[in-house]
This record gives sequence, C-alpha cells and structure tokens, in this order.
Amino acid sequence: MPEKFSPLAVIVTFNPDINLTYKNVQNLNLNSVPVLIVDNRSKNVSAIRSKIKKQNFLIENESNLGLGFALNRGIEYAQSNLYTHVWLFDQDSFLETSAIRLFLQKIREYEIQKFPNEKVASYGPNIFDTIKNRNIYGILKDETGILNAKFLITSGSFYSLEVLKEVGLMYQDFFIDYLDYEWCFRANDKGYVHKIISDVKMKHSIGSDSRSIFGIFKVAIHSPFRWYFLFRNGIYICKMPHIPFRFKLEVVLKTIFRFLILPIFSDSKYQTYLHILCGICDGITGRKSSFYKHLVGETFSTT
Repeated sequence: MPEKFSPLAVIVTFNPDINLTYKNVQNLNLNSVPVLIVDNRSKNVSAIRSKIKKQNFLIENESNLGLGFALNRGIEYAQSNLYTHVWLFDQDSFLETSAIRLFLQKIREYEIQKFPNEKVASYGPNIFDTIKNRNIYGILKDETGILNAKFLITSGSFYSLEVLKEVGLMYQDFFIDYLDYEWCFRANDKGYVHKIISDVKMKHSIGSDSRSIFGIFKVAIHSPFRWYFLFRNGIYICKMPHIPFRFKLEVVLKTIFRFLILPIFSDSKYQTYLHILCGICDGITGRKSSFYKHLVGETFSTT
C-alpha cells in the first residue's frame, strides 16, 4: 500500500432516513474519513444539505440515473481530488465508530503483510441482513480473521483507486441489481481476489420485507421496479463471458424460482408479473424498451 492512505466514503442516497444516514456520516468523520453524498434527486435533499459539514461534500444528480451512475460519479470525484481509496455505501448501511476504526486498521495491516503477488480488488465487512435476519455471506461464528470471498456486495466495500483504474468503473447500464457481482467477477478475471474482514460487523437491509417460504427459509420481497431489474440484469449477466458458469446456473435457477413463487407473496401481483415479464423480454432482446424508459423516468423506491 502506498504511504499515503486517504480514503473517501461515498454514500448514495434516494429519499433516505436522514437520521440513519447522518449517524453513519458522523461515525466516518470521527475516524477522519470525509464523506461524499451522491443524491439521486431525493425529495428530502434540503435536509441532506443541512447536514453537510465542512469536511463533507454533496453531489446532487438532476435525475435518478441509477445506483451505478451515482457510484461512478463518486469514484470519479475521488480520482479527481487525489484520494487513494473509496469506501462505498448504500443509505441503509450502518457501521459503529469502533467497527470503522477496526476495518481501516485491518486493511492497512493486511496490505503490509500479504504475499507480494496477491492482488486484492476489494475489502468488505461481515454483513448482517436485517430483513432476513442472517449473515449474507454464510460466515460461521468460529470463522475469524480476513477471509477469502468470490464476490462482495457493493455497500461497505473498500476499493483502491489504482484497482478501479485497472478493472474499470461500475457497469452503470445495470442501473441497480447485479452491479456488484459483475464488477467482482470482472476483477477476478484480471487475477484479483476479494476479502471479508470477519471481525467487523455491518448492518444492511436487502429488500423491503421478507417472507417465509413453506416455513423452510426466508426470501427478500422487493418492489415491482426491482423485480424488473433483477430479471433483466440476471439475463444480461448470463451473457457476459467473464461470469463463471456456476454463477450463471445459480442465476437461472433463482430466476425460475422467483418467477414461480415470489409474486404469490407480493401485495401487487399484477404489477409484479408485468415488471418481471418486461424485464425478461428486455433481458433477452438486450434493448431499452419503452417500458424501461418509462420506468427509469419515474421517481421510484429502490427497495
């Protein structure tokens, strides 16, 4: 790791819970990490503005062009302002002050101790999904230290700008879903690995709710908007040559399961199936249909 270690935290917001987002900003600032908020045209953006202190920054997008676009604006800001790393967050992720301190400490220690030929693309915390009430990486209680991972979700992940220069920015045409998987597998294809710092716990919400399926397991319930992108991008990612076959198979099986089961548990079955079918059609054809253009032109919730 270079002598200079100057990370910038980037938080993407859309109608956020101001108190939760501001608490995360405060905790980062207490660890000398400045924060850039990239806002996707929130209704409460004036409240966000009022919370921006001297060491932090705000970019207000004129329209909501998706998570990928917003993340890339944050990364490009960091590149232009001589930061060395970016730490990416969703608005509903939260780290305690002590966890932030430990996370940064572990990264700096590992970068010094790692094998010279080991290329680490990203570091992430051990994430607990507050919707499904589970660890999203399936890490067992007795697994400690810094663990290998095939991929990390974007929120909470920490990247060197040098790595992003080689691997590239987020694939913003995905708009939201599968951004993290695509980028991680693209990095893997270039010989990089990903690391989970298991001792650092972060709370994160995936979906807006969950349902128990036959009392066996829980699945996240999303808005019809998200179902469109989950199905469209699931098909898109299966067409990409750098995506492993096993992951593609998992995506296909999940897609079939979701199509058959999940709309049953939706509060708006017609809209859910409509968005799913349009997502499948656009995924197969690879075009941005009138349905897509209408969809992204609307104000939406990303849950």
